[in-house]
Amino acid sequence: MFKAGTAVADQALLSIFNFAIGVILVRLASKQQVSDYAQLSSLVLLSCAILGATINSPLTTLLPKLSISRQDGFARDALSLHFIGMMIVAVALVCVFTAFPEALAISTVGLMVVCVLVFAIAVAATREFIRNLLFAQLQSLAVFRLDVVYCLSSSVLLATLLLARTPTAVSVCFMTAIGGAIAVVPWWSKARMRPQFGRNALLASSTEIWPLAKWSLPATALSWVNVGFPLLSSHVIGAEGTAELVAARLFVAPIGPLYVAWNNIFRPRFAAMIGANRTREVRLQSIVSMASISCILAVYLIVVMAFYDWAEHGLLGRGYHNLQPLVMWWWFLALAGGIGGVGTGLLYAMGGFKAAFWSSCTGNLFSVPLMIWLGAGFGASGILGGLILGALISTTWTLVAAWTQLQQARAISAAPGVALQQANELLP
Repeated sequence: MFKAGTAVADQALLSIFNFAIGVILVRLASKQQVSDYAQLSSLVLLSCAILGATINSPLTTLLPKLSISRQDGFARDALSLHFIGMMIVAVALVCVFTAFPEALAISTVGLMVVCVLVFAIAVAATREFIRNLLFAQLQSLAVFRLDVVYCLSSSVLLATLLLARTPTAVSVCFMTAIGGAIAVVPWWSKARMRPQFGRNALLASSTEIWPLAKWSLPATALSWVNVGFPLLSSHVIGAEGTAELVAARLFVAPIGPLYVAWNNIFRPRFAAMIGANRTREVRLQSIVSMASISCILAVYLIVVMAFYDWAEHGLLGRGYHNLQPLVMWWWFLALAGGIGGVGTGLLYAMGGFKAAFWSSCTGNLFSVPLMIWLGAGFGASGILGGLILGALISTTWTLVAAWTQLQQARAISAAPGVALQQANELLP
């Protein structure tokens, strides 16, 4: 219970910090800068999602199932693969935005922007690797300490920035990246775990990681559209419409940490339970999780709508008005994503990365074209409508696949016990 509480407190801290950044930009910066920051953040999230799907997701699935003697070596090899992947992503981004600067609909795309983006990605991805490793080792308190240092360091740097000048997308991105680096360095020096690029060790770990990563990687890249919408919406509805989407999303921002905390706690636990053939408990906890998420979100929506007028004036300032419909759309998307997230976490815990891939493919096959079509006709509401329809399709597919695999695992785990019982009955 203490570890679960620490994970929730950790996500609450990150939520408050990210929420504060959003409010600062919405109140003090132009809508163009808000749209620019949303696009830069989307690219950071995309890169972290790619590296997380390649390394972190298999790591949290496989590490709890390994013997204690193997865990340190496997974690070191995963760190080495993480660094290789991070360098590939950085080089790819530099090449793409040097050759096609119009891919980003931001006010200025230059060498400084690309350098800040690469630095932010490197820091954020490394911090996420450390967090996932610590959660897989059930060290939630260490994760909380890491994130406290990150938030405090970034807050001091951002306060200094606000005293000196009006915040811009690039300057805020740079300051938070420096804060992340300040948090990572102490852990790095204390952990005494350094990447090793020995060919044989990396090949051995890759053979364990790749069968899972080859399905989670494309699935994550496809599902990234849910957080990468600014890159699409900025081209379809412009900077002003994208800024309104970002502002409305602030009202559901506290919901996100609930899902992340659930994933960090229950996914390794599910993996351990399934490894111990405790499938009945996994099924029960999955149902309770989905019911709890639905109840919490229903209460949250009632509170937000009751205090919306006050919150809009206090948080968003004069540039944003009458965003209640967008807030409702974001709430529906959060509900679909939360229930689907339980199914996805269950699939990953059972090694069902292939099923998660097809779920993402199916949802995004509809989501992206619907976002473009509905966005062109209905503006910001159309963008969210496309996201919601895709999320509903993906959630349905995910839950069916997760329940099917869980039933199969339960049947397989029950079979040896039945056979043993029958054999014992035959003994004199």
